[in-house]
Amino acid sequence: MAIESTGVPVFVSGPAGPATVTTAAGLADVVLAIKAVLTAVDLPTARTALGLGNVANLAPADLPVSTATSAAIASLATLVAANQTTLNTILGGANPAVDTFIEAYNRFLADESAAAAMLAQINALQTALAGKAAAGANNDITALGQISGILDTAFGSTRGTVAVRGASGWAALGLGGSGTTLQSNGTDLVFAAASPGAGAVRYDAAQNLTLPQQLQIRRNAGDRGAGVLAKSAAYTVQAADIGSFIACTGSFALTLLAAASAGNAFAVEVKNAGTGVIALTPASGDAIDGLAAGTALKIYPGECCTLQCDGTVWRTYGLSTGMVLLGTQALSSTPAATFTRFDPSRFSSYVLDLVGVLPSADNNFLLGACSSDGGATFRSGATDYQYAYDNFQQDGATGLTVSNGGNTSFVFSNNVSNAIAISGAIEIRPGSSLSALSWNLKSSNYSGPKMCVAVGGGHTGPVTAFQLLLAGGNLASGQVTMYGRR
Repeated sequence: MAIESTGVPVFVSGPAGPATVTTAAGLADVVLAIKAVLTAVDLPTARTALGLGNVANLAPADLPVSTATSAAIASLATLVAANQTTLNTILGGANPAVDTFIEAYNRFLADESAAAAMLAQINALQTALAGKAAAGANNDITALGQISGILDTAFGSTRGTVAVRGASGWAALGLGGSGTTLQSNGTDLVFAAASPGAGAVRYDAAQNLTLPQQLQIRRNAGDRGAGVLAKSAAYTVQAADIGSFIACTGSFALTLLAAASAGNAFAVEVKNAGTGVIALTPASGDAIDGLAAGTALKIYPGECCTLQCDGTVWRTYGLSTGMVLLGTQALSSTPAATFTRFDPSRFSSYVLDLVGVLPSADNNFLLGACSSDGGATFRSGATDYQYAYDNFQQDGATGLTVSNGGNTSFVFSNNVSNAIAISGAIEIRPGSSLSALSWNLKSSNYSGPKMCVAVGGGHTGPVTAFQLLLAGGNLASGQVTMYGRR
């Protein structure tokens, strides 16, 4: 800009002090001098010329700070760092780290109104509780509605929100999708699809359960398993048969699964629905009702029992405790009636029930013989049997016949008529390796209205088969039934 002389003095401060310039030419000279100073290469000289010799040319970050100010800033930085987590929590927990105190302060100001609202609600709740305590237990606290406001302020007002404690503090857990459930993942609570644990029963979808799980469910529900299983030949009970009713006809082995596989509370019911013998056979190493491991327990016609396992052994419940039917033979020109169902594991004695037995030849002898090998052979040695019997006649006369040895068979009765059938009962105690067989007979008929009482004994037991026969001819008709007695 042009400087024109106006006749007014202009004062300029220079290195030698203030000077007065009164002409335009003089003022121009001053400006040129000042410009030379400002553009000098030697900046310190220029600053000195301008009276700024004590001012450093520093960036803002390098400007000097007093010791006191520096200490105050360092203390503030330490305080902020020490309370960083608290500041983050106050400011919502999801904000980035607070780098400066100013940022923290600004955030606090932004949330100050919300904090003030929550404080007011808390104060209201405290006031309400104090009033409740003063008024008595029967008065309602209407201000308890403030709780909802407090929770809304802290966790939001979205319906279904759940407050949970996370790793760093309390937070809102949003509602999961339809059908999900609140469940633990081992660390936190989460909403997730319903997923039953191992073995849990589902009713809304197909499910692959292990066999033990299936069996336990059936036990719990009192399931009848496969219902009625009809068996007429050898069969091995399966785990899936739990609760079933097994009806057996014929004579065969019903083998049980291993007790360890069946497990505790496994049970089936078994009925002998035929005329044969069913051998309940445990797996190797298992036992039934205290018998030796692997030994079969036989059930006879008409018997029914429950087989229960405890995971180690098998037990039966419901077997007959009195007279048990073992078998019946109808006689029709029969040379000999043989009975082999001797079972010392279940019975201590046996009864042969004779009904309407007629010999084919008159004045016959009703005889008996024993076997120790299941009926393969019958003893017939000259001194194997002893017996005694009495015949009681209608006229009161009696006749006693005694044999003390030298007999090849038992003699139950003599003079048996082929016109009047004999009926009676023979009770047999089979003996053991330490005791001899014994028996007794009560019967009626013979060649007239007579009654016979006979007793006898024989070789050392145990007897495993018994035979009823005649001295001559066949057993023409009649029936003999064998029972076991416990």
